[in-house]
Amino acid sequence: MEIIGPQKSAERSGQVKLLISTLIFILSTVSVIGSGQAKIINIPLDYETIQDGINAARNGDTILVQPGKYTGRIDLTGKNIVIGSLYLTTGDSSYVSRTVLSRGRVIFSGGENSSCQLIGFTIRESNGAIYCSNSSPLIAYCIMVNNSAIDHFDVGIIECYDSSPTFRNCVIVRSFEIAGQFGSGWAIMCNGSSSPIIINSTIAHNEKISGGAIANWGEGMPILMNCIIWKNGGSAIRFMQSQSAPLIIYSDIQGGWDAEGNIADDPMFVQPENNNFRLQRNSPCIESGSAFLVVNYDTLVNLKPNEYIGSVPDMGALESDSVATKEVPTEFKLYPNYPNPFNAVTNIPYQLPVASSIELSIYNVYGRLIEIFVRENVEAGYHLIRWDASKHSSGLYLCKIRASGYSAVGKAILLK
Repeated sequence: MEIIGPQKSAERSGQVKLLISTLIFILSTVSVIGSGQAKIINIPLDYETIQDGINAARNGDTILVQPGKYTGRIDLTGKNIVIGSLYLTTGDSSYVSRTVLSRGRVIFSGGENSSCQLIGFTIRESNGAIYCSNSSPLIAYCIMVNNSAIDHFDVGIIECYDSSPTFRNCVIVRSFEIAGQFGSGWAIMCNGSSSPIIINSTIAHNEKISGGAIANWGEGMPILMNCIIWKNGGSAIRFMQSQSAPLIIYSDIQGGWDAEGNIADDPMFVQPENNNFRLQRNSPCIESGSAFLVVNYDTLVNLKPNEYIGSVPDMGALESDSVATKEVPTEFKLYPNYPNPFNAVTNIPYQLPVASSIELSIYNVYGRLIEIFVRENVEAGYHLIRWDASKHSSGLYLCKIRASGYSAVGKAILLK
């Protein structure tokens, strides 16, 4: 069974753009390649198993895994290293489905930080896929399919205990449970002070787990952005009422979740029954995400324009090569900028029902013109302007639009 992941090298619109964005992501997160001190360990050329490679590695090393099926548990043993399929060096997503970790979970339990990374694998047929305890690794471009949750108490395909890992562009599907009388299975289960950050990931069609998609039983605060949670057994999200609710924005949540940018619509996967979790051209998840995540004035995510197709990112793990086919709006509208407050870049969305001559400008609180973004004819539809205010001082600014007799003003707060 093959999950249709980030698209393979093919003559499709936007392929070059996606490949460039993948390589930019890899180079920005995997700085150890080419370092004078770090080394690259090749599996199975240098060592027969991934675990043997880990045992021989030192902090900063990279373990590059050739296509194949690798069975058994993998324990990072506290080492801050990078483990990647050839997707890591090529950007070719065919390596994700061809490089399989089977019948053994990946364990981070020795204080690993974000420089410890797992990139570009399929994890399947394991009792649990990822286990994090007192660690904060990065797991990116991974597919987790046909994994089980087996225990007498609550268990997860991904389990976090006092950990804050980051998941980016991951697909978690077709999970099942063999739970005892006291527990339920979950796609992701959080306990203790765990606050995982989950970006552009798809948790869907895990109908055979009775708990649901995400459970938070501790005092941490999971953060989700640009995700799809759809057709999972039990609840989409469950947390202890005495604790803080998870922060979930710009995501498609079955049953709904009242927060900024969220929707509750069928994501319209292409063929989920055949494990194709790409989005149909008219999916409501296309161009419905956000490029920024700011929490307590701390920018956790700042996606660059070449990391997605269209004006804003899609929801879900698999960026579509289509732009949104949304209906033409029926009225002029200036939307609130996001993030807001911001430091130091924000998005300013607006819509036009007809092609119009418009002006979109920024003023300071004293009414002085700061910048003019648009002063031209613009076609009907949804549009977005990105304002980089890094050269300006903190304060209140006014976003003003004029178009065919329509005018509106929004307030943007810059905090540095």
